[in-house]
Formats: sequence, structure tokens, C-alpha cells
Amino acid sequence: MHTKKMGFNFISSVKEKLSMATVALVLLAFEAVLSSDRAQAAIITSTLPEFSGELFDESAPFPLPAVTVGTFLYKIPSGEQIVSATISGTFGNSDVPNSSGLNLLLDGLQVAQCIRFADCYYNQRPEQFNFTFSPVDLSFLKDGSALVTAIQTSESIIRLGSTTLILETVPEPLTILGSLTAAGFGVALRCKQKQQSKDITKA
Repeated sequence: MHTKKMGFNFISSVKEKLSMATVALVLLAFEAVLSSDRAQAAIITSTLPEFSGELFDESAPFPLPAVTVGTFLYKIPSGEQIVSATISGTFGNSDVPNSSGLNLLLDGLQVAQCIRFADCYYNQRPEQFNFTFSPVDLSFLKDGSALVTAIQTSESIIRLGSTTLILETVPEPLTILGSLTAAGFGVALRCKQKQQSKDITKA
């Protein structure tokens, strides 16, 4: 009789543990669905004002030394990482709709170029440019600031419209996994405690 009781207790213990594991897994899956909204990408935007450089004629030794257009300043939320980034703007601004030849750089990485005698050099309306950072290039943006410079490559004046940097961030995978695991086992533990309380009451 004693052996049968031990066997029954063993089976009950195994069932209880399996039940807890099942509850934890279900809760993890449920929490993953609920957390999808929280894990949605956050959008960070930083914009520089219009920029106009100095006039240089054909006698200048091009390319000229780099000039500072401005510095993007932004904050990456704690526990998040950048998954995509773009920079956009125009050659030409509200003063004059075109620009001298130039190479535009962000922290030394070339993100746009206007070539002498191209449309951006002659246009009667500002010409749009866009640059999407590769996964490797995203490392330039981790520190919360990005210096934009321009190298003039022809006569006339550098003219840029407002320039915008857009970052997309999401919670880091380990942060999400840790939260889900803690939530799942926490609820499973509470379920076990409730069951034990019921058993004590019945006894």
C-alpha cells in the first residue's frame, strides 16, 4: 500500500511539473503576441537647417577642404538597437535652387554627391537626394551624434536644403527574451502557489 502511495505521489509530481512547463510555454507564446506592439520599431528623426557656403570661382584649387554643414544629435533608447537609417535632403535651397559640385559626408562616409554640370548644378528647383545606410554603416550612428561635412568640388556655392536623418530602432533580442522568460516563469510560479494553497485548504 505504501509503495502504491509513493507511485501515486511520483506521478502527481511529474504531472504537476509538466503542467507548470506547459503553462509557462503557453504564457511565453501569449506574452510574445502581446509584446509585439511594444517591440514595434521606434522612429527617431533629426534635422539640420538649410546650408549655404562661400563663393569660389574657377581659379580655386578644387576640391576644397571640408566644411561643416552641421551635427545631428539624437538619443538611442536604452536597450534598443538601430536596425535601419536614411539621410535625405536637397541640392539647392530656398535661396538658390542648385548647388556647386560637392561630396556630402556623414562622419566621413559619403552619402550624396552633386557633380559639376549635372542636373543638381543647373536645376531651377532643388534636387532630392536619399541615402540608405547598410547594416555595416549603422555603426557610424551608435554614439548619438553624426557630423555632416561637405567637400566643394567645383566653382559657385554649396547650397543644401534642410537635411534629415531618420533612424529606426527596436528592442535588442536578448532584452525581449529575458522579459518573456521572466514573465512566463513568474506566472507559472504563481499558479503553483495557488494550487498548493487549494490543496492545503482541502486537507
